[in-house]
Amino acid sequence: MANRAYYACFQAAIQALEDAGIQSRSALAEWKHGALQAAFAGDLITRRKLYPSDLRGVLTRNYELRQTADYQRHAVTQTQAARAVDRAESVVAAVQQGGGKQ
Repeated sequence: MANRAYYACFQAAIQALEDAGIQSRSALAEWKHGALQAAFAGDLITRRKLYPSDLRGVLTRNYELRQTADYQRHAVTQTQAARAVDRAESVVAAVQQGGGKQ
């Protein structure tokens, strides 16, 4: 569940950046995790103020939880996973609404 919650945020952030006319600077035009997180928080939240500031750390937090769930021996709790899903739903809803800060 933590894995899917992160990737829901990842895909929503890509859509938000594309909607804002921002493309990956990667030679392959693919978003790397860190670059996507930085662009969403930096460009869309901090600079352009298109998205609420409470979404600033969501991608990073869900990414870290995904890393734990996928690669660490200790399990992610059901509560942690549920919170990640809630955060993902917030990001997806905000992107569907076009940011909601205009």
